Amino acid sequence: MEWRGGLLGVSCLAMLCGVSAAQDQATEAQPSPSLAAVDEVVWLDLRVVSVLPSGEVVVDRGARDGVALDAEVRLDPKGALPRDGHVIAVEERQAVVALDGAGAAVAVGSKGQVRVVLAFEPSGEPSAAESPTSGGAPETSSGTERPRPRWERPDDGWTESDPLLARVHAERPEDRTRVIGGRIYGAAGGASTLDLERGFGYLRGGLDGSVTNPFGRGGRLDLDAELDMRSGFVPTDDGSDSGMTRARFDQLSYSWGLDRFSDEGYRLGRFLMGTTPELGRIDGIEWTRRLAGGDRVGANMGYLVENGFDGSTGHDFALHGFYQWVPDERELVSVTGAVEKTFYNGERDRDLLFLRATALPGGGLGPWRLHTALWYDVYDDDDALENGGAELSRSYIQAWRDWESSVRGERDSLGLSLIHEAFAETKAGELDPLFGAGLADERIDRFAVDGDVWTSADRRFFYTAGVWDDEDESGMDVETGVELVGGPFGSWLQHGSHFDVRSFASAGRSSTVLGVGAAYGQGFAADADMGWELAYELLHEDRYGFVAGQDDSLQHRVRYTLNLGSLGASGVWRLAGHAEAILQDADVGFATGVVITRHF
Repeated sequence: MEWRGGLLGVSCLAMLCGVSAAQDQATEAQPSPSLAAVDEVVWLDLRVVSVLPSGEVVVDRGARDGVALDAEVRLDPKGALPRDGHVIAVEERQAVVALDGAGAAVAVGSKGQVRVVLAFEPSGEPSAAESPTSGGAPETSSGTERPRPRWERPDDGWTESDPLLARVHAERPEDRTRVIGGRIYGAAGGASTLDLERGFGYLRGGLDGSVTNPFGRGGRLDLDAELDMRSGFVPTDDGSDSGMTRARFDQLSYSWGLDRFSDEGYRLGRFLMGTTPELGRIDGIEWTRRLAGGDRVGANMGYLVENGFDGSTGHDFALHGFYQWVPDERELVSVTGAVEKTFYNGERDRDLLFLRATALPGGGLGPWRLHTALWYDVYDDDDALENGGAELSRSYIQAWRDWESSVRGERDSLGLSLIHEAFAETKAGELDPLFGAGLADERIDRFAVDGDVWTSADRRFFYTAGVWDDEDESGMDVETGVELVGGPFGSWLQHGSHFDVRSFASAGRSSTVLGVGAAYGQGFAADADMGWELAYELLHEDRYGFVAGQDDSLQHRVRYTLNLGSLGASGVWRLAGHAEAILQDADVGFATGVVITRHF
């Protein structure tokens, strides 16, 4: 589903009703792969391995898994509504995902799926070498032979006496056909209280696309631009409303090199840093060189793009250098180190050391995947809030694995994560000294475990539990539930549908939250990406230290989502919408939104 901007209404609706964000885990049915005569669409499981300062997330799927630019992504962040997005950058083993719209933050370790299209053609009779009985081609879950990839190139007069690739010539980037691709989108929606005394509305439109070989010299041109219009209204003496309009460029860059014909690559303009996207966007230039054996070295320089509403730049000049080590070209293990030096309005600012290590299954840890990212800020005696030395300002450590379930065709999973967040002192983020001294001590540490287990072909249990500690208090949270997948349940749960129930709880020094929820969704037979879902949630919050009448609250929430998938004969248009109502004590609010997208 495309929800560009739609979830902004949901998050603000809870705030309009005077409540904190509800704990929610909306588990969607995992679409079943559907094989057509030409293409097979599959949804691959993924995990968020890093959250970028600009809001994008890095996931553990990349080009080797078939992930392409603009691929659709669905994420299930803990304690929040699902988030949708699309891929904006792809590397061999990972990809960067831009999240559509606004909503709750996505935590490291969140699960999700990415849509991948594989080109196949149904095979004829298997040869003796490929038959299942001879140990050749693998079987599908239905026991039939998996289709072989389609070979479209003519034989060009090849004979058995010629080498296999004798007449196959690689096409240089500058000789390739110019290709334009991407999407345009529009969104509209809003949120309000039932009496219409306060609320907001928005309109949003944008273009996200690329052109390969735009000038006949190879290379690639990328553009991601958006226009936002927002208005809000609150009760005031003069009855004034507020509003804003802004145009924002998240990317406008040209890149060339780093292909099979060149070991060096360059990028110019506004872009997300290539090998180290965790360090954010920059207006500048980047150089990368691939060394023998697969190692990479590179550097970039320019002005950091701020994460504010307008994406302004021109204040924080940055210099970066990085080195990525891999033991071999399979890149099952990689270690990346980077340094960053910034100058804010000409004054020395941040000294940052960044380290990332990744290991994939088969890379030395057996079936486990490991992702570690560390940010160290180096201070000296001139820094106001620190006493010199190095401090770990952020760290993400994750380990997870999946394995063949006892249910054929499904996989169980287990994940562990350890997260540390602290305040990093920078001139670009200067605050009043009275508040800055307190922020210097702020930090949060969290350990969590989550997973799911298939007990039958139509039943999946899922769970998550975590403990956390910050500078003032500690707490815990837990969620568990079961999802039923349509098919074997007869008429009350049709094929292609799902039903889940869950319970959740969290406890801290200031409040305790208990809740239950249920959701039913139905897919449309015409398209696995089309369908609807109706969800209900009941939440009770008990607050400590509040006066009577304000020490607890009861919240009901009902949400309906609809995805009409591909529209029109060409199937390039997509339409999605949502509506939600919240009842908390005597307050009632609602939110709604619609998104339309055209791929080209």
